[in-house]
Amino acid sequence: MLLPITVHGRVSDIWRSYITQRLLWEIGGQVVFRPPWVVQHRNAHNYLADLDSEYPLYHRAGALVQFLARWSSEERSLRRRYLKLLVDLYEHGIVELKDVLLANDWLLDLTAAGYEFPKVKAPLSWGRGL
Repeated sequence: MLLPITVHGRVSDIWRSYITQRLLWEIGGQVVFRPPWVVQHRNAHNYLADLDSEYPLYHRAGALVQFLARWSSEERSLRRRYLKLLVDLYEHGIVELKDVLLANDWLLDLTAAGYEFPKVKAPLSWGRGL
């Protein structure tokens, strides 16, 4: 899944995971957790700078989760639902226009490469347990 590029790198992977989980509901999928396969040896860095860059996580995650729990789309394909979700996130100030444009180009590239998107399986109200 594409990473949002208009939020800090310390936030983008987490926003992506929330967006991905929401889209998984549309195809009847689930998130699975398992122990890590690698060990990370942390380098010295500024923890206050980390805290500052993660500001959206602490102050906007609740609103994002609530938005995703209420979000729905009448689009028939997962491809179009993904793009609709990104547009809606843009309209709510979660991501920026560059993310929407990049997602559109990414979806066009996937389609041109022959990628077949999973079929939407779930009713619109499924999976509201986020």
